[in-house]
Amino acid sequence: MDDSELFAETPRSTGRLLDVTTDGPAFDAAYESARLRVETVGRGIARIRLASGPFAPARSWDVLRSQPPVDGAAASLAEGGVRLEAPGMIVELRDEGGRLRVLGPDGAGWLEQADPAAFGRGRLDAFPIVVGKGDVLPAGRDGVLARLKLTLDPDDRLWGFGQRTGGLDRRGRRLTNWTSDTFGIWHHRGSDNLYQAQPVFIAVKPGRAFGAYLHVSHLSRFDAAYTHPDRLAIDAFGGEIDLFLFAGPTPADVVEQLTRLTGRPLLPPHWALGFHQSRWGYDSAQTVLDVVDGFRARGLPLDAVHLDIDYMRGFRCFTWDPQRFPDPAGFVAAVHDRGARVVTIIDPGLKDDPGSGYPPADEALMGARVLRNADGSPFRGYVWPDRALFPDFARAEVRDWWGSLHGDSLVAVGVDGIWNDMNEPSAFDGSFAGGHSHDRPFPLGLEHGDGNERASHLEVRNLYGTLEGRATFEGLRRLRPERRPWVLTRSAGVGSQATCATWMGDNNSWWEHLEMSVPQLLSMGLSGSPHAGADIGGFRENASAELFARWIELGAFYPFMRDHTEQGTRPQEPWAFGPAVEAVARAALELRYRLLPYLVSLAHEAAFSGAPLMRPLGFEFPDEADSLDVEDAFMLGPWLLVAPVIRPRQRWRSVVLPPGRWRDFWSGLPVAAEAAARARPALLEAPLGRPPLLLREGALLPLGNVRASTAAALTELTLMASPAADSRFELVEDDGESVVDVGGPARTQLALSLRGSELTLSVGARSGAFAPSPRTLAVALRLDAAPAAVTLDGTEVQAVWDGERSAATLSWDDDGAAHEVRATL
Repeated sequence: MDDSELFAETPRSTGRLLDVTTDGPAFDAAYESARLRVETVGRGIARIRLASGPFAPARSWDVLRSQPPVDGAAASLAEGGVRLEAPGMIVELRDEGGRLRVLGPDGAGWLEQADPAAFGRGRLDAFPIVVGKGDVLPAGRDGVLARLKLTLDPDDRLWGFGQRTGGLDRRGRRLTNWTSDTFGIWHHRGSDNLYQAQPVFIAVKPGRAFGAYLHVSHLSRFDAAYTHPDRLAIDAFGGEIDLFLFAGPTPADVVEQLTRLTGRPLLPPHWALGFHQSRWGYDSAQTVLDVVDGFRARGLPLDAVHLDIDYMRGFRCFTWDPQRFPDPAGFVAAVHDRGARVVTIIDPGLKDDPGSGYPPADEALMGARVLRNADGSPFRGYVWPDRALFPDFARAEVRDWWGSLHGDSLVAVGVDGIWNDMNEPSAFDGSFAGGHSHDRPFPLGLEHGDGNERASHLEVRNLYGTLEGRATFEGLRRLRPERRPWVLTRSAGVGSQATCATWMGDNNSWWEHLEMSVPQLLSMGLSGSPHAGADIGGFRENASAELFARWIELGAFYPFMRDHTEQGTRPQEPWAFGPAVEAVARAALELRYRLLPYLVSLAHEAAFSGAPLMRPLGFEFPDEADSLDVEDAFMLGPWLLVAPVIRPRQRWRSVVLPPGRWRDFWSGLPVAAEAAARARPALLEAPLGRPPLLLREGALLPLGNVRASTAAALTELTLMASPAADSRFELVEDDGESVVDVGGPARTQLALSLRGSELTLSVGARSGAFAPSPRTLAVALRLDAAPAAVTLDGTEVQAVWDGERSAATLSWDDDGAAHEVRATL
């Protein structure tokens, strides 16, 4: 798409560069028709702001975190321009036109401005997915479109961009940032924007990665080498390009820098990392209890059951249907007695039902807490309860009020978590009583905020779900300060990771969507949101037995694991497909619960550094070109490579292994050493119920005992170790529920070394306030043959050798003290 198709008028370029001034770790440039500021804002983070007028005002709802001062950053005038040298990168203006160039610390080019930036009133018909019939752009700066074109390195893969369809590398795509309910569109390779908007990417090639975040909440779009094979075009309404750059130099560094700026991911309670069962159609308390009892009777682990809109009285949020759920507190207590938790759905649309005794709507109107039309009247749209009002989450007092609504009806009866849906926000063009309705775009001129922060829907829409999630999270934290809040959201943006987990919305029971979930969830983690999942089995249509079996195998490794389907589909509980699939589901769920000590440690790592739980191979092996291009296999943390089966009737899987020695998780035997050494595909057996799962050399993998839920005690902890020259891992444990301070969790440093034939595994003394319940601690050394000798703290002990699993195991009562295991190989 050329400029003429984007602008309703001849766009203005920046014009000639008139003046440049330096300001410590920043410089400013004045053009004939624009202004530019480039500054270092944090370690490894720079900011470029280019606008046709004054820069956009700061907003109280912004997600940016302040950064400590950075040493060693300075801007200086140079011949023909100006140069900012900051740790990890260089930004300069280089010629009379004042074009930007971003370089690595070694002087290698990253991004270079291809043409002068352009500004002008945009054309809505260039963005048809967002336009309602007869809608117009708001007046003023909101309607001004800014365009910046940058030249890309031909070897760069472009990762991230948040929730998308398609593969891991988004190069060659046009990607709109606009939160949308895709009901009726469905998700397919040609889909552009979905429910979420994360304008973030990582440019990666062997040995180098840098990233960028477009800090513009207005409607925007990336042309990621779609129109021109080596150019990235950024289009944003609001009259400004506000771009944060992250120096890397690895993908892990970029994610750390992004989440340091926009918020570290939340630390979930342990039950949120367990298995969740859901369905639109669990329409009575007894139905839900029967489902929970079904898990318990069959010995299938379960931690949470989700209630869709069926539990409400006439789809009114913060209510319970008096016939189908007559005793909410008693019902929730009964679920708790069965060792499970309750999560209830809440939509932002409040039934517009004045005088009917529905306080939320009355309070919303009386307090003027809702979105407003241009004439100041309340905006109304149709959703599940028919005509509805929509809270204005851009206002702090509205967020506080919204959070308080969860008290009497939900928190007080014991509900454990909240599921935010329909918060793109979504509305329909008419009442469901009149037949099936279609999506109705919200007018772009709707008013959000107040006073000096009055803003249009064009500016705030992409933040709506994020702000609702924040309001919900903060409300739960006030109402129940002793427990970690847990909020699940469908619509989200950059920064939502600090308050919400998320899922990929209304997918389908298709093999294509099973496959797509892998790059989709990897992209979420790379965009700063590690706690994400996709509906196991698919939400729409009916899953086949084999599809469900393979999907729950894969779902065991999702950061958020939930089985969910829509009303009117066939039953999709794990036993609904017969004994053979139930056995596969049992194996997957038992593996998930064995992995929980590992997942909890990874969740703490994410809360500290942003590192995703589910990672591309290239995240762990950023120097390997072949690993950068793998999108149908992934790493779970640093130690496990997962190669899911994504085709029907497939019983073998090929995967290009990263360098190093890999062992089959199930048998402990070495796998395809020659293939890994030569970066060739390895062919791995993949029988139903046992997907290819590989253990990396140097692994220090903590595993627990199988439990019915996380409410049961962890009585066994096994450290599975695979020899390597040197490796480290921190085991982090807590009570799974409390809001913990830094230093509160128990931390155990694990270390592995191999010197000649001597293997040493060190278990550090446990630190921190948390004291685990009594348990057995075991070490399972994955070896090629039984060791000649094993010692524990210098005393020779008898390790049990299991030849079928290639493991030498010894155990003792865990006392939290330091211990050392040595094995002579």
